[in-house]
Amino acid sequence: MRIRTPPARCRSRPSPRAVDFDVIHSHVDWLPLPVLRRTEVPFLTTMHGRLDLPGLSDVMGAFPNAPFVAISDNQRRQLPDASWIATIRHELPNDLFRPSYERGSYVAFLGRLTADKGPEAAIRIARAARLPLRIAAKIPRAETSYFKKNLEPHIDGQKIQLVGEVDDAKKQPFLANAAALLFPIDWSPAPCCRWPCRCRPGQRDISCSSRACFCRA
Repeated sequence: MRIRTPPARCRSRPSPRAVDFDVIHSHVDWLPLPVLRRTEVPFLTTMHGRLDLPGLSDVMGAFPNAPFVAISDNQRRQLPDASWIATIRHELPNDLFRPSYERGSYVAFLGRLTADKGPEAAIRIARAARLPLRIAAKIPRAETSYFKKNLEPHIDGQKIQLVGEVDDAKKQPFLANAAALLFPIDWSPAPCCRWPCRCRPGQRDISCSSRACFCRA
């Protein structure tokens, strides 16, 4: 059973239903830790974001016995002293997408429009390669000002297109018709990719085909 509880409420008091569960698994980073350690129920936390943020090591260090799960081995290196118990990657079923061997007509960017995901770098790369760029992403409410200032002026609907958020069904043609997926992220998660992928050095946990993943300096 899965229960969704707002993070702010998690910080204030334990849920009276906590005792009904064998394990509590949190996916909202460190926020519930002060409350979770006050319960008698075993718990663990999966860290889905970047861990090189200022002050985060001090926060997590205040909970030395709290067990954590990483999404990549490279993510664990950012906080090696945390109590890591496992690495579970954000992988996809092998048969979810079908490979395409046709020559693509554009380069693709797929992800949230935040600075650390690298959409500005994707625009620069596409222009340098003289290829159209199609961006499949949603605009997070907290990043509206970033989008309007740094991205919107470059989106002309032709060379740089924003196609909006796509679901799994729409990702198949979006990726299949692309010459490459641009992935200039500033930190290393653990994606799984079967398309030509252009990324940054150091992203060691990216799972691409042996001849289709390129890192740029």
